[in-house]
Amino acid sequence: MNYRQCFCRFSHWKPWILSLGLIIPWAAASIGAADNDPSAEAIHGEQLPASTIDAGYIETLADAIARDEARGGEPYYPKKSQIGYEGKWVVPSRRSSYYPHSGTHYVTNKAGDTKMAIGFPEPVNMEGTYIAGQGGPGVWATGIRAIGYFNGEEVGRTEWFTEISSRPAWFSIELGHIDRIVFEAQPVFKNAGWYALDDIKYTTVSTKPGLKTETTIIDFEDCNYRQTLTGSGYQGLTWEKGLTPQPKQDDESVHSPVVPPDAELIPDPDAVTEYPVVERGNATLPALISYHNGVKRGDAGQWSYPPDTCGAIGPNHFVEVVNRNFAVYNKSTGSQITNISLSSFLPGSSGDPRVCFDQHSGRWIVIVTDFNSRLYIAFSLTDNPTGSWYKSNFVMSQGSDAGAWPDYPTLGVDANGIYTAAFMVGGFGTMTIWAIDKAPLLEPTPSLGTITAWRQLSYEGAIQPCHTFGDSGGEYLVSQHPSFNTRLRVRQITGPMTNPTLQTVSGTHPQVPSYSEPPDAPALGSSTPLDTVGARMMNAVYRDGFIWTTHTIGYNGRAAVRWYKIYENTAILNQYGTVADNSLYYFFPSITVNDAGHAVMGFTGSNASQYAGCYYTGRSAFDPAGQMADPFQYQLGLAAQNNIDSYGRNRWGDYSLCTVDPVDNDTLWTIQEYGRSTNVWGTSFAQLRFLTGPENDYCASTDIIMNGPVDFTTVGATLDGPDEAGECSAFENDVWFRYMADCDGEVTLEVCNADFDTVLAVYQGDCPTEPGEFLACNDNSCGLQSELTFTAEAWYIYPIRIGGTNGEEGSGTLNITCGSPCPADLTGDDQVNIDDIFAVLGLWGDCPDPCPPYCAGDLTEDCTVNIDDIFAILGEWGPCD
Repeated sequence: MNYRQCFCRFSHWKPWILSLGLIIPWAAASIGAADNDPSAEAIHGEQLPASTIDAGYIETLADAIARDEARGGEPYYPKKSQIGYEGKWVVPSRRSSYYPHSGTHYVTNKAGDTKMAIGFPEPVNMEGTYIAGQGGPGVWATGIRAIGYFNGEEVGRTEWFTEISSRPAWFSIELGHIDRIVFEAQPVFKNAGWYALDDIKYTTVSTKPGLKTETTIIDFEDCNYRQTLTGSGYQGLTWEKGLTPQPKQDDESVHSPVVPPDAELIPDPDAVTEYPVVERGNATLPALISYHNGVKRGDAGQWSYPPDTCGAIGPNHFVEVVNRNFAVYNKSTGSQITNISLSSFLPGSSGDPRVCFDQHSGRWIVIVTDFNSRLYIAFSLTDNPTGSWYKSNFVMSQGSDAGAWPDYPTLGVDANGIYTAAFMVGGFGTMTIWAIDKAPLLEPTPSLGTITAWRQLSYEGAIQPCHTFGDSGGEYLVSQHPSFNTRLRVRQITGPMTNPTLQTVSGTHPQVPSYSEPPDAPALGSSTPLDTVGARMMNAVYRDGFIWTTHTIGYNGRAAVRWYKIYENTAILNQYGTVADNSLYYFFPSITVNDAGHAVMGFTGSNASQYAGCYYTGRSAFDPAGQMADPFQYQLGLAAQNNIDSYGRNRWGDYSLCTVDPVDNDTLWTIQEYGRSTNVWGTSFAQLRFLTGPENDYCASTDIIMNGPVDFTTVGATLDGPDEAGECSAFENDVWFRYMADCDGEVTLEVCNADFDTVLAVYQGDCPTEPGEFLACNDNSCGLQSELTFTAEAWYIYPIRIGGTNGEEGSGTLNITCGSPCPADLTGDDQVNIDDIFAVLGLWGDCPDPCPPYCAGDLTEDCTVNIDDIFAILGEWGPCD
């Protein structure tokens, strides 16, 4: 290594080393960073000093809302935002490195600045450099030229170089006797254009007698990922700031999860190499009970992206936290109660938020990092998130983590504690786990009590503590293996929360089928594929002796979602499955399981011809091992997304969440992200349930029907709709149909042949959530059975509800009649006559789409109005019966 290489590497680490006051321990930690806690030995952690734990305070949600109103809707700009900052020469991070010409490193114009310069200490002849695209094709500069200067005067300039692609191409510059070169790029996205430079070649032109010229090639292989060259003096050159910084935007990018330089997984030679091929589809899909729109980009003046989608269900509310909003919704109706800035809810916090409802204590927990040194925590005083909260924070960046900052904190809970883990950026390239004693938070005067940290753990993507149901005997945590893509790691925290211990379960690592990092996901209208952030674990759940977890992987050239079910005591794989598609990309999954052992998994789906939308799948406890049902899209993507960060990536993510209803321990909920409008992400949360009764037990999951008789049964049905009043107050165990009218006019519904006492109602549009929304309702029109009429408009949807009185169940046939009692009466005057023939002549010819089911005048239903329809009129000539 030459002097400049040594200086480059030391200068990159120097701030971190000096902040710790350590050099030798850093070297030792680096040597063992691959797997520095491999045994089953229980390790006591380090208790945080009380001086680094904030005393906290109690305030109501109303206080936070008032603070948000005082803010006046001003957008909050995150500390780690890059849009609007001056451009810099940067060696990209590992996940944002795309097309080097040689080796693994190159330099890029971070933030896409279109004018970037390099200065030389003495005159040089610039020969050229290799150029490639940076980020996705939709943000690549379309042309680049070089302008040479000497003593501030322009010497010459090149033609535009346009061969910019994923294949690095040689840009012959040939500018002689210059001491400064400016690279000017043609912008393509918000006045920015990204590119990569590698193997820059120049020759010094000595002005001193007797000194030889020297050719230099800068290949950047002596640098580290994420190294900023601007202002560093790297290679003795002046790497200048950008000359055309973009103006401050109201759309702020939250940085992608940070990955250390050498985090690369390989196959374990001792791992199992053959696993059964698991094909999805042979499993039970839960029914969609309801779904509702959640937070969208721009709410409360917050324009951050991506949202880091997270939301949880409680006894009476759904709470959502995203970058950078805090919102509460009515559980029954989905109506929004509040939606405020996250910084108003938890002052001092910034991003990567998480939320859960802790069923053990009946409290809500929210955590948010400040991307600096602290974790902020909010703990509700009751199960009502619109009431009072205790709020505090503690310093994560201390001890051997001093000088580092926390990224991608996770969240788990059990009966005794709250758990989180994070990658400490700028430290030793390692991770830390924290355990928070929950008991002091439940005292009449709450506080943060004992907090224990385990530091300098191997980098494992994300260490996910479980959301624990029941008593696991200690909190489980699951993550990637630090070295191998054929293993996971399971840890457990046990003992009293005032002095807990951490250990690897059984001292081993679960073997799993090999996996690779997922590719980014194309989406309709997205010029650059959506960033999938990698194969880190996305969440974890413990229930009834098993740990469930999921992540995104690469599968047959696309992104797919994989899940695992692991035995708790032995950490051995029980079963797994991969949910993939021949066309769609699936990414950002989350998983949960109810008390019956039924599981759901939610995720995003997209491809080049489909906007990013919300999907879910599931399996019952009785389905074949490894199976998940065919995915169901419950919220369509509606628009293109091009939210580009400073490295040219189209940010989407970085996680989602599935949770279990604490009231019945049966209903499951998921929250996912979708393209709502152009460059505006939206979120949608859905209520799901595994059916034990009829397939049409729930309104939202029923198919659309047309006219005619349809059989039904209410045996085993539950009550889905709202309580009604009057003669319809007796609704119990109902079933549903969604009827599309094929005419304008009167529609008759009747279930007169049913073998039980029925109640019948019809609604318009969406499934009803409040009493009294029906268009018509009937209890006993034909004996104990029901019949009603209402006026319909063609092609509108009308939910039909059939229930039993006082819990009665049974079967029958729903008969639907739309329009005149004689179909040939096209004019509606109760006569089939010459006027109806003129009506047919006016509609003569092929029917417009859609046909079938509806085409006026087509009495013979052959999708053509012709002579056969006139004969049909003649066959019914006269008054209607």
